[in-house]
Amino acid sequence: MRKLSAIILSMALLLGCSASAEAAAKEPAVSRVVTTFYGPGAQGFHWYTDVKAESKVTVDGESYTGKSAWFMGAWAHSAVVDGLQPGKQYSYRIGDCEGTFRTDPGRGVPVNFIVGGDTQGTARDHFRLSASIFNAAFKAYPDAGFYAILGDLTQNSTNNEWDMFFEEMAGVNAKSALMPVTGNHDGIFKFSRLRNTFTLPEQYSYTNHNGVYYAFDYGDAHIAVLNTNDWLHIGESQLNWLINDMNASDARWKILMTHKPIYFHNEVSPDVIALRRALGPVCDMLGIDLVLSGHKHSYTRSAPLKDHGTADYERCEDSLFTDPEGTIYVMPGTAGQIGGHGPTFANIEIDGDTLQYRASLYDPETDTAKPRDEFTIKKTLPKPPIESRAVLPTDPLLTLPAQLYSVTVRLATVFFVDYIFGGLLVRLIQDIF
Repeated sequence: MRKLSAIILSMALLLGCSASAEAAAKEPAVSRVVTTFYGPGAQGFHWYTDVKAESKVTVDGESYTGKSAWFMGAWAHSAVVDGLQPGKQYSYRIGDCEGTFRTDPGRGVPVNFIVGGDTQGTARDHFRLSASIFNAAFKAYPDAGFYAILGDLTQNSTNNEWDMFFEEMAGVNAKSALMPVTGNHDGIFKFSRLRNTFTLPEQYSYTNHNGVYYAFDYGDAHIAVLNTNDWLHIGESQLNWLINDMNASDARWKILMTHKPIYFHNEVSPDVIALRRALGPVCDMLGIDLVLSGHKHSYTRSAPLKDHGTADYERCEDSLFTDPEGTIYVMPGTAGQIGGHGPTFANIEIDGDTLQYRASLYDPETDTAKPRDEFTIKKTLPKPPIESRAVLPTDPLLTLPAQLYSVTVRLATVFFVDYIFGGLLVRLIQDIF
């Protein structure tokens, strides 16, 4: 009897161990964890698992459930946590991954954030360099509330590259929100990649398979993030959305983030010239203070520009602008390995009527950063009141006729005004050959 009991107990232990091993084997492996601002008092979370699992995130000990979808060979999870207090630091946990984030403090509170150009890596060392750049940025500016990458986060948008990006950037993402901009390497023929990598308050459009566009508040700034893959420059529904969005905001500062630049010194690319024709007058109309762009892997900035009457501009080195009439366009270099001006990051600090921009050059040999460029914008005039304006249509089908008309007129204008009469055609041919 004792022998039989021992046999039964042994079998039970074996079965129990087998079941435990099977359960452990099916425990989902969590990867690509990232958090984003989603709206007032709301935070977005996105992550992947190798097997189907509950979409659960825990914030300060309270659990929230999201949704999941099969994408590119794995399960992509998305969750939005709302009801959060302004300006508070929270901790979160997803699977065995932990991190922190700080919510938008709201109007009237000084804030700062970090921005860098294309990380655009293909190998682990490339993404490791980008992680070092942003770690140096947060070391220099530990109170930064988030960081932004101005498009082309990877080179080919493959699963392998995205895995390396998130593995190397895990330490940075664990302490800050990441606000991404869609680049051409992230969106063109990469069908819904960013939509399935980040949880963002994106706007609907028939072209959102090639990228996302959205807006959010941070302190006294309203920031719109655009998708310049839209109709290869920007579409009518997105332009109308931008106008509606900015007109409805009472923020003191208005900032745009784009991948393709509106202005670039000696630029001849037709998509950039067309983007300038489409977006430049809108920046004038809306009173945009600052446009931050990537794409060219160069460092440059303009003086305040308005009316967009020329196809070129001279680089600006002035350091103080008081009540400038026009928009300052900046490309803060690349936060990666591809760039003729060296790895660079920038910090934008907003305190009431003052915006301070500081760029730093990163030295990978010494793992240090040194000042590269800076300027200050001061506003002394009172903030204009929000005017009651008609809301423009943003439905992609309703705006399609206007889009077809505007793109035809815009491309014809680029060809005849900029290329033929403006002399850019000769420069374009010289660049090609």
